[in-house]
Amino acid sequence: MKIILISFLLIMLVPVRTFAEEESDPLSMYDFSDINYVLKEDNSFDFEDCVREIIKGDFDTGFSGLLDMFSSAIFSELANEKAIIIKLIVVGLTAALFSNIAFTVLSGKISETGFYITYLALIVCMLSGYTIVAEIVKNTMDRLSSFMEAVTPVYILSIGFSTGESTATAFYQVVIMVITLIEKVLINFIIPMIYTYMIIGLINNMANGTLFTKAGELIKTIIEWTLKSLMTFVIGINVIRSLINPIVDSMKVGTMWKVMQSIPGIGNTLNSVSSVVFASGTLIKNGIGISAMIAILVICFIPVVKTSVIAISYKGVSAILEPVSDKRIVNSINTIHISFCLMLKTLLYATVFFILTIAIICASTNLNVG
Repeated sequence: MKIILISFLLIMLVPVRTFAEEESDPLSMYDFSDINYVLKEDNSFDFEDCVREIIKGDFDTGFSGLLDMFSSAIFSELANEKAIIIKLIVVGLTAALFSNIAFTVLSGKISETGFYITYLALIVCMLSGYTIVAEIVKNTMDRLSSFMEAVTPVYILSIGFSTGESTATAFYQVVIMVITLIEKVLINFIIPMIYTYMIIGLINNMANGTLFTKAGELIKTIIEWTLKSLMTFVIGINVIRSLINPIVDSMKVGTMWKVMQSIPGIGNTLNSVSSVVFASGTLIKNGIGISAMIAILVICFIPVVKTSVIAISYKGVSAILEPVSDKRIVNSINTIHISFCLMLKTLLYATVFFILTIAIICASTNLNVG
């Protein structure tokens, strides 16, 4: 029986020795085609190349182009938003004309009618800007979900090789749960709530802020509390999983190593080879995890910059118009600015959900046994 066991273990070592040869590719068992398909819009980023460079110890590769992307995104978005900003300023000044100068020359009803006409024109301009931001945020979160759906099988496979089946199954459920939260709660609930907040704010400002002030505050509070509650839930479920399943697999692997060490003659050799195998598996797992986090940053980087630039632009317009224009105009533009900030916060929360999940998985699945 002992001879059969030793022969079986020696046969099992053959792929390990081949794996260490220069001709072998440690990433050949992983299929990155679905991941690269999702990332095809980002032509400068190749996921598999990023994994290879990180495994080699080159951590600068994934971040080398982010600074150039940042500067180019800011200037391009400012150029794209210049027309809308100019329209907002012109409409705001026109409204100031009706509410101040025209009031002294024309009757109050005529000047008020002119104000409402300019206010409606302003709403049209602002809604066009809101549509752009909402589309950016929604498309980005859809891409995030698609990317996580593509990277999860590869990443879970690497966890199964390096840690164990129990941990891989547990964290697969966690990732699927986070993807569901993004799709069902953030996209289908939070974004419509932000739109409702914006519409209520515009109507409230038209009525001199006397109708729906508390309703708007309530909706904003619900949005912010929902995001914070989701953050607490995501962190909690990841921490709970990381405290249980990796320990179970660690005990199984540790027991296996003790059994191998007890085999006379080849126990130490098996232990050394197993250490190399598990270390290689952990390195590949962490390389895929870090590359996934970098890819998430690449996906979200430009949309975050664009949304931030648009939000700051609207805040700047409200600051410019405040001394001269009607307060209803200024408050309406500020309401749109707050809506953009809520959109940006929602996108950032979605990004952090995935990055935190991957980071906790990476940290908690680094077994130290043997």
